[in-house]
Amino acid sequence: MEDMVRDLEARPCWKARRAAKAGGRTALARAANALICMARAAINAVTSSPFLELQSLANFAWKPRWRVVPAPEPAAWGRMEEGFDASHAPARKKAALDYALEGEITNPHLRAFAATPLCDALRHDVRFDYWRRYSRCKKELIESWAALQQLKRCVQRLSGPRIHETGKGLTFVELCSGRGCLSMLLAHTFPDANIHMCDSDGRMKIPHLSHPSMRNVSFHLEDIFHDDAARTVRDAVDSAHLDGGYCLVVGVHLCGDLSRRAVQLWRGCGADALVLCPCCLPRRRRADAFGFHVVDLARKMRVDGYGLWCTMLYGLLAAEDDSDHLDVMCNMCVDEDVTSPQRSFLTAVRRGPGLEGGGEKVGGGSRHVGVVPGRGAGKWRIVA
Repeated sequence: MEDMVRDLEARPCWKARRAAKAGGRTALARAANALICMARAAINAVTSSPFLELQSLANFAWKPRWRVVPAPEPAAWGRMEEGFDASHAPARKKAALDYALEGEITNPHLRAFAATPLCDALRHDVRFDYWRRYSRCKKELIESWAALQQLKRCVQRLSGPRIHETGKGLTFVELCSGRGCLSMLLAHTFPDANIHMCDSDGRMKIPHLSHPSMRNVSFHLEDIFHDDAARTVRDAVDSAHLDGGYCLVVGVHLCGDLSRRAVQLWRGCGADALVLCPCCLPRRRRADAFGFHVVDLARKMRVDGYGLWCTMLYGLLAAEDDSDHLDVMCNMCVDEDVTSPQRSFLTAVRRGPGLEGGGEKVGGGSRHVGVVPGRGAGKWRIVA
């Protein structure tokens, strides 16, 4: 060390700093190597004893961290043990549907659903696990049941005194169906009807379609803006009319321009009835798009934007053209039992013996219904 200090004193300052750092690193490395050698020597001395070697093997032998429990015999699966108390059995974890149906049910739509056999299937069948655990299942069931009641009224208007208890001769096309909550209710209410689900989301898992109660439901992976969806609706209409039945198109909570497309499909494909529940307003787009200005118009007219959008769709629904000479009965109502703020239902029924009661009959020179444009945004008028 003294030699190193003398050497550093003889060198320039910057060389001294660099040499000191190098020397410190070298000294630390030598000390670490000495400690490693001492540890190796101690380990070799301890493990050289046969008794200690056997004891170390016993301590470090592999032991499983779990306990293997033998499976019960098949004959004992359904047998209760003697003295077993069922009240202390582990209960199944509650899901969203269980919380929605517990206690007193105040909503009439949900109460009516709870009284159906389909409710038991949703709560206990593994194929309906998604609906049992879905956090918004209560909202979906209430909206779908409300749409089901509107479809029943349309069927009654179409068939008149003829009663479709099992749905024989009826065909339903649900646009933008999602996982098909309404289709489940339709399959339960009309087991002999043909039900088509149309949606563009191919990532959805729909194992509940394999349930026996859903045997009359078919899923079509289609975008309703494409020609495939129009072809599906047209084929369903032709098939229903060939058997002497009716085809009804339904769309629940269609967002934006999807509602206009549903009206266009109903008018162009010749379906007998339409049930539509619009959802959010269309986005601002180019000036020639239908409904692009509904937000600005509602602000200028000091009316509710959703109500104005439904009125515009109602006017589009009841409008006449040269290719449509059939009598159409249109109606727009608000279901107060639906918990969602978007709870307006637009219905249209054409041809059939039951058109005499309810709704407004348009066609044959009727007045314009809907929103009448003015010279300025504040001059537009709602005509109902």
